[in-house]
This record gives sequence, structure tokens and C-alpha cells, in this order.
Amino acid sequence: MKIKPSIGEIKSQSLDMLGGRWTTAVILTLFYALFNGVVYGLQIYLAEAKAARIITMILLIFLESFLDLGLRLGMLRYSRDDVPTVGCIFDASNYYLKALLYYIPVNVLGYLMNSGMLWFSEYMAENGTAALAYGLLVPIAGVLFGISVLLAGFMPMLYLIIDNPEIRAGKLYTTAWRLMKGNKLKLILLQLSFFGWILLSMVTCGIGVLFVVPYMYVAECTFYNHLIAEERERSLTPSGDGEGQLPRDTSEG
Repeated sequence: MKIKPSIGEIKSQSLDMLGGRWTTAVILTLFYALFNGVVYGLQIYLAEAKAARIITMILLIFLESFLDLGLRLGMLRYSRDDVPTVGCIFDASNYYLKALLYYIPVNVLGYLMNSGMLWFSEYMAENGTAALAYGLLVPIAGVLFGISVLLAGFMPMLYLIIDNPEIRAGKLYTTAWRLMKGNKLKLILLQLSFFGWILLSMVTCGIGVLFVVPYMYVAECTFYNHLIAEERERSLTPSGDGEGQLPRDTSEG
């Protein structure tokens, strides 16, 4: 069995895939950012009307997830040594309904995590000493880390849908979780390794984000590609019991 690539090797491979072909990646990211900016601006403009705000929030979630799926589709093609077109972002329509199986739980978990972090930061600002005295820091940090691990477990779902649009919901969740068994912490560390780049992009008034986001997404896709390669290798071993086989849901329909 091949040695699993390190985080540094995954990032290096991702840069190689993007090398000399950044134009489309930057345009896709800019397109994604501009549309999200318009919806966020609309949400702020309608903030006084509660009903309108709720509608725009729902619109934001669905539009952002659609664009995110299109962006990931393009970055997956990059990770496989293919240059996508700008129009590939609209190819998300072919996978979007099933992709909601990913976006709905992930958005709920993300909301809980962000709300918990906001509450904790406010509580610490007002009662920092008391919070430490009652030992709240460790359990709350543990809960937030647990949510991060859950989010990591969902990561392969979008790419599994793109690779196999006919996969059933139950198979989708179990396959994603199996692929991430023993790999969740590595994914979290990979994501954290971009923290410095994100901070640096802020210094450039956000321009750096147009390069950091494609870099991050291609790295995640490369991570997924290695998971799939390992899964295929396990399925070909003489001792394989079929558990490691990649999903190809053709039994129904």
C-alpha cells in the first residue's frame, strides 16, 4: 500500500495543478464573491423588515451553496489536471438537489458552531475569570472541536455526488464517513494550515482571497482524490471484503 501523502505534499500537488492556470480559478472565485456580496448587501438593506430579512437569509443560504458547489466542481477539475471553464459554476444545477443533503446539516452545524463561539467570546469578555474558575473553557472548546470533527466527516459528500450523481442518500453518508475514518484530524490540520495565508490576504484588502480560496479548495479536492485512490486500492486487495468499494449506485433505476 502506498504511503499516505503529508499535508505539505497535498498542498504542493495543489499548487502544481494551479501553476500557470490561475486565471479561471480567480475569475470563478471573484464571481462567487461578487454574488455573495450582492445578497449580503440586500440583506443589510432589508434588515429593518423582519420578514424580508428572513427571506433574504434563506435566499443567501441557497444561492451561496449553489455557487459554492459550482466553485468546488471547478476546483475538482483542477485537482485532476483539467482546466475548467468559467461556465462550469452553473453546472452545479446538475447536482444541487442532492447536494442539499450536505449543505443543510453542514449549515446547521456551522450555525451552531458560530453561535457557540460568539456566545463564548461575549461571555469570556464579561466573565473571563469566572468562566475559567468554573472550568467552562475546556468543555466548550471540546464541544466546538467535536462539531469541527463532524463537519470534517461530511467533506467527501459533494465530491462523491459529482463523481456518482445516482448515489442514494444513505450510501452517500456512510461512504463519506468511511472515507474520513482516521482522516478527520488530518483534514482539520490541512484547513488550519491556510490560516496564515488568510491573514495575509486581509493585508491585501481582500485581493489575496481570490488566490487563497482556489488554493484551499484544490487542496481539499486533492485530499479527496487521495482518499478515493486509497479506497480503490483497498477494494483490489485479495483480502478485500467489498467494504472498501467505491459507490456506484446502479442497482435501482
